[in-house]
Amino acid sequence: MEYLRVVLIALTLIAFRHGNDGFNTYFPVPAGVTSSPFAPVIINLGSGHFNGAQTVAISDGSQGGTLTPSVGSPGTSMVTVTPAKGGNNFTLTYAAASTGNKTISFTNGQAWSNPSSQVYFVNTAANRFGDTWNNPGGAPACTGCTHSSYHSNIMNQDIGFNIYLPPQYVSQPSTHFPVVYFFHGNPGNENGAPPIVAPLVESKINAATVKPMIFVFPKTGAHEMDSIPGAPAYGAYMAESTIIYELIPFIDANYRTIATKAGRAFQGFSMGGQGCERLAFKFPQMISSIYCFAPAIDDTGANIGSNEPATLSNMFNGDTNAFNTETVWSLSVSNLAAIKTQALPIHVTIGDQDSLFRDNVRFLAQLDSLGIAHDPLTTATGCGHDLTCDITFVGGADIDYASAHFPRS
Repeated sequence: MEYLRVVLIALTLIAFRHGNDGFNTYFPVPAGVTSSPFAPVIINLGSGHFNGAQTVAISDGSQGGTLTPSVGSPGTSMVTVTPAKGGNNFTLTYAAASTGNKTISFTNGQAWSNPSSQVYFVNTAANRFGDTWNNPGGAPACTGCTHSSYHSNIMNQDIGFNIYLPPQYVSQPSTHFPVVYFFHGNPGNENGAPPIVAPLVESKINAATVKPMIFVFPKTGAHEMDSIPGAPAYGAYMAESTIIYELIPFIDANYRTIATKAGRAFQGFSMGGQGCERLAFKFPQMISSIYCFAPAIDDTGANIGSNEPATLSNMFNGDTNAFNTETVWSLSVSNLAAIKTQALPIHVTIGDQDSLFRDNVRFLAQLDSLGIAHDPLTTATGCGHDLTCDITFVGGADIDYASAHFPRS
């Protein structure tokens, strides 16, 4: 059988002398689960002393998956492992036979208490809901730019990004640099913005008017949002989680970044401008500033069904309230205390001929009513919904803005 998803589940099992003691289980964050992968899910039941061999039965409830422990033989739906004394650590590989929610449960022969069943989501790389997440074939040719990708364990597929590295990245091999994450519009992918943005970044760095910085242009999904549990795309379309919990840690682990709030900024255009605001309002503790071009904040629970019926159906199971909760309109209210505490620098630029102009004026008025500080709106005279026009009008002021809020070198 060709299995659709393989998840490595690391387990640490410790047997104890007392019948009411249990064991710890350590799980990686599974596909479709939005809790932070920086720490595993930990269940701690009881404490005591190791007491020799133990017998633990592991089951997926007859869902047909194959469980392969590092001690013992593999089995379909259930296996029993008996680690020897001194060998109480083992790993378990689970290969699911189908997509959807999967439940792993544990029982034992020593009358210990058992941990709660573990649930995770299984998806396939082919289940992309119309998006191609890695696009190396269209990579732009701009100085300092390189196309790359990372593997998303959450979405079970490779996700592409372009990265601009300043000249100092090579000439100063011990230096760490701040990072700007620039989110693209819709339709679009990781290859659209670099030819527009990167040359301006390079020019300003060479002129020494801004700090040397890294720009990352990732492929994102609709609205930079996650699908909700129970929706068809849950697990397969988790844009927010992969950006926050996988992309950013990947960049920090593989490039010399200033891996703190102070060294990280969000920017974007259109849908990406909306994502720039939305992710900032949801995770204000992660970033030093945002500069958003023409944010596409027109979609709410009231109109998402008519504007984007596939998004509402696939990602939100038709639930307009669930979508509305994740918009900038709602997040600026629900996360108000954190946004104010972080005192996030906020700047928006939009063309006066842009159909989204009035929505953005209205949204900044909402921020005023909530007491959320922001810069005055920059109006790009004569510009429609066009990143090149907007960024040319302000002369790359977004780059200056990020630099001004990054740490001094």
